[in-house]
Amino acid sequence: MRTIPFWLWLNIFGLDAPVITVLWQNAFAEAFGIRLEFPMRLGLFCVVWAVYLGDRLLDGLRLNVTETSSARHRFAAKHPLLITILLLPAIAGAAYAALLTPKNLLCVGAALGISTILYFLWNQAARGSFSRKYFKEIIICTIFVLGVLAAPATLGAAMHSAFFISAVIFFLVCLSNCAMISRIERDIDIARGEESYAIHFAGDLKPARWISVTIVVLSIVLTFINAIPLILAISFILTGIGLCSTVFVERITSPRFSVVWADLCLMSPVLLLDFHHLPQNAHLLWQFPV
Repeated sequence: MRTIPFWLWLNIFGLDAPVITVLWQNAFAEAFGIRLEFPMRLGLFCVVWAVYLGDRLLDGLRLNVTETSSARHRFAAKHPLLITILLLPAIAGAAYAALLTPKNLLCVGAALGISTILYFLWNQAARGSFSRKYFKEIIICTIFVLGVLAAPATLGAAMHSAFFISAVIFFLVCLSNCAMISRIERDIDIARGEESYAIHFAGDLKPARWISVTIVVLSIVLTFINAIPLILAISFILTGIGLCSTVFVERITSPRFSVVWADLCLMSPVLLLDFHHLPQNAHLLWQFPV
């Protein structure tokens, strides 16, 4: 029986995505002076957790999972009952948070929920002329970004032009992550007849790496013209550098660990949790006391 290394636990149990969403939700809220109530954080975490668990469960039942498949799909295929049991607290937490969430935010969440269901249906049925190609990653990233930004936006962050610029860069961050993982798992997707971004491009990481480089350059430029908040810029830069280094991580470790690494890179806002006193603009850095 194959043991599960500790660094795979978050990925196996679908906890990596909800942790990432809450960290970025908090980063955007802090950057634009938004106060998030606990139900908003809990609701986002539980909804994303439920969505990812449901996706794993469906993939485990639908796909031709073999020993060469990804660890998360093998686990879901072998333990569908456990995944179903984990869905219960996720759904319960989301329902509890919904009771305490403002109606305007709840309406936005409902719209995103419907979009997610439609994506699920399309994802399961997309074949032939309706092939997913690279649209799967784009749709996932769009829903993911809108989910993270829903609460900060409805609470006032959308009043700032910098919010929309930051949202675009965050979309690129998510797209780079999806592209990296899709490329790493390219051979697995081909073996099981699954459509993905990487199948339609060359068998290397260059497209995904160029997105990461673009993120870093854009973040540096936009920070020094005060177009985006510093706390977000640092998170974008750290994530971009981390994602760009995935190719080297894959070479010295394994594809399985490099997938986990690509997700860990998106947790960069955790490094700034104790630095909320950072000035919003780069030109104010010199005001820090020595």
